Amino acid sequence: MPLGIGILDLQGHMTSANEVLRHELGYSHEELAGSAFGAFIHPDDRQDYLDRFTQLVEGQADLFVLDERLIRRDGGTLWVVLTVSSVWHADGSPGHVISVTQEFTERKLFEGVGSRTTDASGAAALAAEFGAFVSRGGRGRGQPTQPRRGYRRGGEQRRRPSTRGASHRQIAVLAGPTNLLTARERTSGFRRALADAGLNNVQMVHGPFTWDGGNGAAKAVVAGSSRVTCMLAVNDVMAMGALAALRDASISVPQEISVAGLMTCRRCATPRPR
Repeated sequence: MPLGIGILDLQGHMTSANEVLRHELGYSHEELAGSAFGAFIHPDDRQDYLDRFTQLVEGQADLFVLDERLIRRDGGTLWVVLTVSSVWHADGSPGHVISVTQEFTERKLFEGVGSRTTDASGAAALAAEFGAFVSRGGRGRGQPTQPRRGYRRGGEQRRRPSTRGASHRQIAVLAGPTNLLTARERTSGFRRALADAGLNNVQMVHGPFTWDGGNGAAKAVVAGSSRVTCMLAVNDVMAMGALAALRDASISVPQEISVAGLMTCRRCATPRPR
């Protein structure tokens, strides 16, 4: 997806239009000109953005990165990776702010699409959002579903991690949400494989099936008392969030701790952990 770049003043108003984002949101130049960027962020996410923006212009941070839900002109949701950084004058005074966006609505939808869930209302909401995405020209296969009767667990075997011969004895599983059957079955596969290797005392940390979920779960593991040497995530996106948490904690991968995920996401093969 193309990157969109725009300039904000120190109050967060758009002074130079982000043309890529403007097109994706469906607004005119006149509707965006001079508007506060935060006004287009989903109300549930807005305060976090505003708090971080304040820290940025006050010099408490150089940049911040968030996964944000933006509101399209037609009322739909646009997911973007938002990177915001400050530019300072030579005399040390604040100048302006640069915002960079990259849309990833399709990826976000497919974190849940095809995953079976015990939450009927959540599945219905995601199905509706997926339908709206397709109606606007998006392409995809499958949709979020509720449990099917007689579903076989044969997929667990091929998802089991290979731990035979490994030196890891303290392992944490970043297990995803308890109401998502895909996450539960993968966690069960991990448990069985680890038990076969004689590892029964495994730390299970649940969280959303997302980058933030993996990031938060990894932080919880690091903050705990056990000396974990390996993290197993139920999907690659959670593993990416875990890598970021370990980087922030100055923990070397794989020298101090190993991280593994599932789904073979091509984008997730690019990071080089320190």
